[in-house]
Amino acid sequence: MTKGKVPTYEEFLAQHSAGLRAQGFDEQFACFVAHLLTLKADESISYEKEDDIVITKKNGEKIFIQVKNSADTPVRKMTTADSDFWKTLKLWVDGYNHYTAPDKNKYFENRQFLIATNMAVENGFYSKIEEFQKQLTDIKGLRDWLNVFSSANKEVENAVNALKVLTDDELRQFALKVGVESYTDLEEDMFKSSLVYCRNNPATAEVVDELVGALVGDKKAAILATGSFALTMEQFIKKYSSILQKLDIEPELNVTEYNPDHWTHPDEIKETNMMRQLWDIGELDKDNPSEKTYRYLYQRRYYRTNIERFRRMELMDDRKQAAIELAARNKWQQTWDRHETRARNLSEDKKNEEAVECFHNTMEKPFLKYDENFSGGCYLKLSDEKPPRLGWHIDWKKKYGA
Repeated sequence: MTKGKVPTYEEFLAQHSAGLRAQGFDEQFACFVAHLLTLKADESISYEKEDDIVITKKNGEKIFIQVKNSADTPVRKMTTADSDFWKTLKLWVDGYNHYTAPDKNKYFENRQFLIATNMAVENGFYSKIEEFQKQLTDIKGLRDWLNVFSSANKEVENAVNALKVLTDDELRQFALKVGVESYTDLEEDMFKSSLVYCRNNPATAEVVDELVGALVGDKKAAILATGSFALTMEQFIKKYSSILQKLDIEPELNVTEYNPDHWTHPDEIKETNMMRQLWDIGELDKDNPSEKTYRYLYQRRYYRTNIERFRRMELMDDRKQAAIELAARNKWQQTWDRHETRARNLSEDKKNEEAVECFHNTMEKPFLKYDENFSGGCYLKLSDEKPPRLGWHIDWKKKYGA
């Protein structure tokens, strides 16, 4: 592969597939990684917990995914007689029957059920489900199909019977939530998701190899310990930051010009966590605002304004902002660790002096490719949250509720 060139899937496959397979990487985990890389900041994903894969959204809605991959050449079809199809439906119905009222009443309302497969689905009952979803048939059409169908396969017959005993309303709710997620090659889908996540970075292939290797290892350890593996997007970014930072995955963000003429001089300065921290260590005087006060207030606003502008330009989303702020916190942590060690046995006055020095040393250190004003605004924004995500005094967590 040419240095500096975005890799093709074929190049990735040739260089990394054998190694990943040797680590225990398979189609089901490729599906997990592909979905992991498309999570939003407020979503989570689990592996082998309630299903092969489960995505949980902020509103509590869950997407259950069963992976059904055919290794046959040519790829076989998922026909009406396919026992895997019917066993999957029965698994989901059994999950519903496990619940009791009142939880059972809203079970289907907050769930979707997907079969992820590389097989062409030529299944009579699924075709009838699609007709029902398109309002081309009614619940009677679904039930009539089930009543006529029979199979010599005991597992298929058991699944059909489990569907038959559902009430019309239960069968209606379930049928509306069943779908198929088609793919040709899950490894290729995972690689395409990786390219999108990594913004077509030339280092994608090597980083994905390292990332998937780490994920496979963590998955094995987690399943051995607890029986399942789960991550939120925030946990993913934090846990694998040392790998992801090799990508420099942030978009090319051109910040607006930093203009001191835009500083505001409010009549009353609000008592926020950012201001309380700076007042308490003596960096700012609460009763006598100075030009420093207005500079810090403007830097915080400068960061927020640019983030909002990037969002309007569709250059920023929750994941990218979380990555920026994680990089800021990691940069702050390097400075904080040194000052925290020095401040442990000092008097309160000396602790404050150490905190002021920590603040200045942090503010003077930009992170990633951003200038000190954007970086400084980000540090100040993180110090201003409720609770703050970083601070200056050795006891900042205790003082400000972190």
